[in-house]
This record gives sequence, structure tokens and C-alpha cells, in this order.
Amino acid sequence: MKNSLNKRLISAIEECVPEGQSTASFLADILSTGKEAVYRRLRGDVLFSFDEVAKISRTLNLSLDNIVGATNTDKVLVELSIKKSPDPIESFRQMLLNTIHRLERINSHSNSESRIAFNILPWSFYLNYENLARFSLYKWMYQRNINSDTLHFSDFTLPSGIKECNQKYVFAFREIKHSCVILDWSVFLAFVKEIDYFVQLGLISRPDLLLIQGELLALLSEIEGFAIAGRYSNGNAISIYLSNIEFETPYAHLKSDSYEFCHIRIFSINGINSENREICQEQKRWIETLKRYSTLITQSGEIQRAEYFKTQREHIKRMNSIPS
Repeated sequence: MKNSLNKRLISAIEECVPEGQSTASFLADILSTGKEAVYRRLRGDVLFSFDEVAKISRTLNLSLDNIVGATNTDKVLVELSIKKSPDPIESFRQMLLNTIHRLERINSHSNSESRIAFNILPWSFYLNYENLARFSLYKWMYQRNINSDTLHFSDFTLPSGIKECNQKYVFAFREIKHSCVILDWSVFLAFVKEIDYFVQLGLISRPDLLLIQGELLALLSEIEGFAIAGRYSNGNAISIYLSNIEFETPYAHLKSDSYEFCHIRIFSINGINSENREICQEQKRWIETLKRYSTLITQSGEIQRAEYFKTQREHIKRMNSIPS
């Protein structure tokens, strides 16, 4: 039994090893130990300790349920994507890095796929736009009451580490070979209303408002290009649907041959992740059922597509009517 668990752990670790790096070197860095000690564990001469398994699991986001073959479907482990930390910006950065790592595991296989259903603008579309990404994090900081009385948008900047993670996050999502995105009709309108709220509070100046508006229009044109072509600029396939019904919260399901996880957004930018197979399959089925109530606008549905993007542009351009 112990050897079987050890083999399953090693197999799970090997799936996470970056291309061109040996498993021994990879593990030696994680465990801060010598290669010979790692080799003994890989050969099965010495079993991994509980502390070592826990450290590997935390670092690589490995599901211990899956490794030990847990079969109790009534109780499963889920993970809160943002952990409590005295530095919320660092917590956000670590959350992005964890998601990027999961995406890289999925993208190491040629059959990677994603399904997401969002009633807000997905980060995978806009985190590479500096001011849109800045507003998203700024709004979260405001909701957490962190210097909210004095924190003006013009004084809030994205640390360079966050900018780099944002770019990697978007890149990793677009490396997925086949993506399905279901959007609520009001995703842009909701974003515009949030911006309007902070303008009315006097926390976003008109110059910053115009910067945000320009990026929103650029983003909308980019998404329209994806919908027309059915592909990202790197050639990977994307299908975009417009939901004809409202749904409660954003959902995501991502998988490849040997790894899958799902995500449910909560608390603004927070979320719940799970690698449990039953939960992932249920999430996949739920997103698939939403297609029944949605209209495909990728390489089809030309009238609906034109109407949608025209309506969104009107919402965004009306931001100009906000008094200076």
C-alpha cells in the first residue's frame, strides 16, 4: 500500500515537472535537500515523509484526495484561492501564480480545454490592459476597506510583480487549445456601472476615466475579433456564446489528459477551487447546460453578434457623459 501511494505521488509530481528539467532537480528545489536524498525517494528506498508530502502538495497544488484514492464523495477538499495575509497585494499575486501554475500543467498537453461562464468580465480577457486591471484590484481594495477614505484611483499603482503576473495569466489562458466562453449580455454594462460609482464618489478623475474608457473600447474590439475569427491571435480556438438567461456566479472548468480543476468565483476576486473529479464533472455538465440557453456568436450568429458589440460600445461611450 505504501509503495503504491509513493508511486502515485511520484507520478503526480512528474506531471508538474517543467520541460527540460529533471524530476530530481525539481524536487530538490522544493524540499531544499540534496539530490541523493531525492533519488532514494524516487527509487522507493525511502518513503516521502508526511511533512514532505504536505510541502509538495502545497507547492504544486496537488490534490491529496486524488493521490490517496479517496472515494468518499460526500466529503471533499476545496481550496480558497486567496489566503489570509497581512499584505493583500501579495495574496493576490500568489493567487495569480497558483492559477498560472495550474494552467501550465493543463497546457503541457495538446488536448487542453476550458469552459467558463461569466456574468462579469473574465480576467483572461483584460488583465493585460493596465488600467482595467488596476481598477479591478483597486475596487477590491476599496471593498476591503483598505484606506478607502483616502485611496484615489490616480494614487493607486500596480506593482511590477503584479503586472508581470497579469500578463502571464492572460498568456496562459490563451495557450489553452480549445476554449469555450459563455458571457452574460451585461458584462460590460456592469463594469461601466462600477466605474461610474467611483466617479460619482470623486475617486476617479476624468483623465483616468478616459484612459479606462479607451481600454474598454480596445478590449471590446479585441473580443469581437476573437468572435469573428473563432481564434486567439496565437491560433488557438475559442468559441464565444451569449447567455439568454442570468446565472448566479462565474464558473470555470479546465482540463487536459491527466489533470483538471474547477473554479467558482466568490467575494469579488476570490474563489473556490477543486480538483475532485466528481465536482469537476458536475461543473462541466452545468456549464454545458448553459449552452442550451445561449447563442453562439463565433463564426455564426452574425446579427446577434453585431447587435451585442454595438450595444456594448454604446454603454462604454456613454461614460463620456459623466460630468467632469
